[in-house]
Amino acid sequence: VTETPTVFCPAKYDPALGGGNWAAHMNFDTLQSRNIPSAFYELDHSPAYPQRFARIPGIDTTLSNDLFTEFLTMGFIDNDRYFTVLDDSIQSLYMTNPDTFSILSTLSIETVRHVLDQIKVMTADHSFFADYNKRVLTFFNMFLMFYLSKWIHQFLINSLYILPTLIHSTQSQLCVTTCQNRLP
Repeated sequence: VTETPTVFCPAKYDPALGGGNWAAHMNFDTLQSRNIPSAFYELDHSPAYPQRFARIPGIDTTLSNDLFTEFLTMGFIDNDRYFTVLDDSIQSLYMTNPDTFSILSTLSIETVRHVLDQIKVMTADHSFFADYNKRVLTFFNMFLMFYLSKWIHQFLINSLYILPTLIHSTQSQLCVTTCQNRLP
């Protein structure tokens, strides 16, 4: 049972085993009911656009446009620009018949993995995404400052209580020592 501020950032269509998003939302609700600071930021799918893959090292805007066009003409992207096929299906097709992909097949395996990861993020599948980094950092900074100020406050209160006691004890010890030195 935690009292730690917690942020949940699931991908909406993540097929994770063990309850996945449902379990995450239940945990979030439990924390909320116990007044534990928590947030739930769910990534929904996002439309593809021609320059999307240019964020991958080694892919410029021209190559990104070509990849987008390839996926569009293969029917993997609908008229609203959302992927209709998950990356796993694209990977399976690519592995069994790479010649089907005139552009994707020219890339290194590492770059293909990056392309598939971007598709995973756009389809809100099981993948790390950075969409909520700023919100998450803001959330934790807010509570870091809150808990830090609480700790400093408690430290000062304890110091004000302990310091006079230490001074009094030291003075008493000093008196006892001084008085004993005067005895014959």
